[in-house]
Amino acid sequence: MRKIITSVLIIALSCPLFAHRDRLGKISQAELTFEDGGVVCLTKDRHTLLSLALRTDAGTAEVKKEDLAGIDLPQLDSMRMTWSTFTSGDLAGVSYKVITFRFGPEEKKTFGEYPEVSFYFYDGHYHHRGLRTKTSEHSWKIADPSPGPSLIKK
Repeated sequence: MRKIITSVLIIALSCPLFAHRDRLGKISQAELTFEDGGVVCLTKDRHTLLSLALRTDAGTAEVKKEDLAGIDLPQLDSMRMTWSTFTSGDLAGVSYKVITFRFGPEEKKTFGEYPEVSFYFYDGHYHHRGLRTKTSEHSWKIADPSPGPSLIKK
């Protein structure tokens, strides 16, 4: 009898057949409110950003679907918004907001950093995105069209 009890205990301890496993809930839709009153609204599936919009007092500006292409595994905990007003050029006096966050799988890291994407909003519209990747210990490559009159939708 003692052998049977010992055998059952050994099997029970080495076999987690009945162990409880929590499932991790994934974010599929979120609204993030920033202190300036801007609200970022986004939807995503398991790995891909499906939509991103900035809602302000002036209305809602949506990022174009093609500008969301390639933005896989968005790291929402890294999301930040910067805002100010252009001070020179054709856009002087126009306020802008920039939504930035890291994205990508571990393999996309360069020099210990994930790539970053920035989405630029001004003049009440979404305008373009910029990508930033680390190219050395102290430098980054920025693929970002310069904002200017040709980017402003009238």
